[in-house]
Amino acid sequence: WQSSETLDRIFGIDKNDDRSIAGWLEIVHPDEKQKLDEYLRLEVIGKRKSFNKEYRIVTINDKQTKWVCGFGDVKFDDSGNITEMIGTIQDITGRKKAEENLKQSEKRFRVLIEKGDDMITLSANDGELIYGSPSITRVLGYSVDEFLNKSAYDFIYPDEIPGLIENTTEISQTRGKSFYSQLRLLHKNNNWIWCEVTITNMLDEPGINALVSNFRDITQRKEAEENLRKSEKRYRYLFENNPMPIWIIDLNTFKFLEVNEMAIMQYGYSRKEFLSMTAMDIRPDEEKMHFKQSDHAFEINSTNYNRGIWNHRKKDGTIIQAEIIAYDVIYEGVPAQFILSNDVTEREKAEENLKQSESKLKEAQKIAQIGSWELNFATNLSLWSEETCRIYGLSPEENKQTYSSWLSFIHPED
Repeated sequence: WQSSETLDRIFGIDKNDDRSIAGWLEIVHPDEKQKLDEYLRLEVIGKRKSFNKEYRIVTINDKQTKWVCGFGDVKFDDSGNITEMIGTIQDITGRKKAEENLKQSEKRFRVLIEKGDDMITLSANDGELIYGSPSITRVLGYSVDEFLNKSAYDFIYPDEIPGLIENTTEISQTRGKSFYSQLRLLHKNNNWIWCEVTITNMLDEPGINALVSNFRDITQRKEAEENLRKSEKRYRYLFENNPMPIWIIDLNTFKFLEVNEMAIMQYGYSRKEFLSMTAMDIRPDEEKMHFKQSDHAFEINSTNYNRGIWNHRKKDGTIIQAEIIAYDVIYEGVPAQFILSNDVTEREKAEENLKQSESKLKEAQKIAQIGSWELNFATNLSLWSEETCRIYGLSPEENKQTYSSWLSFIHPED
């Protein structure tokens, strides 16, 4: 056989290579030889058909595997023997690779659709469902047959249908346009489940000609969001209506991030004023440096809640003593402190007055040389004042005595 330079290049041969039928079969890929031999004998020769076949070859010069497409007309003599074949051979390796890549891509895509959790549907412009992925059963409980040939609107929460129709109508005007929404779908068990959906206009896309919808079940997420919203509402109520002043400060800047009504009422600043201030602004000047240098290390699970008693300054300049309870929290993404402030000014004054009274009583007893004691009948212990201890020749640390020990101090004749 004779061949063109192009065919020689495809086969990887030169003028010295065998150009017989056997030489041609030597070029054919080993896996193709038997099939090609049968095709020649049974179809081309046996039925006198034209040669039209795609097959693989292995090039002679560099042993590359290629795909080729051969087409040829066969001429026979009166005895039915082949006298001549004229045809063409085209290198289709690139096309075959593209087809294989497409096949693999389609296979992967089908696996994603059929095995994925997302539900994919194709629907006509009027809402009629023409395709549904197998995940319909996992998401909505229906078989694919139960789902198809119905209107998509049969499964959508009634209040959400008008908005869906409006958006679908809008994207139908523009090829490839999409919109995103969250809506409720009717499960086979008659419960409504929340889904997020992206619908894309592929009505003019050959082979699809539909609106493509991708649904994802977000019921658990919506329930969590609703529970969080209710929880935030409850905590907001407790925060705003707490009988103690409460605020939240940024631990990096000490800026007030939030304050409740009682803080506004007791300290005299408006909410707007509070939120423009820092915790330094409610400290007397002489305590600002002490506050700044205090340990404000963030420790989310700390059990050290009581941060002591601090002097605070109200808007009118009044100085109060506030007992501070603080919790380290994350607030809107930043390390913060949730702080409760309890005005203990009067309590501290009362305690100071009591200390002064006790001190004066001790001094008066010392001057008058009069001691005092208290007896607890349940424990049979008496508590002696310092002056009583001095009169009996005891140290102040020996102020707890019993009735028997007291008798030991009494003169035998008494």
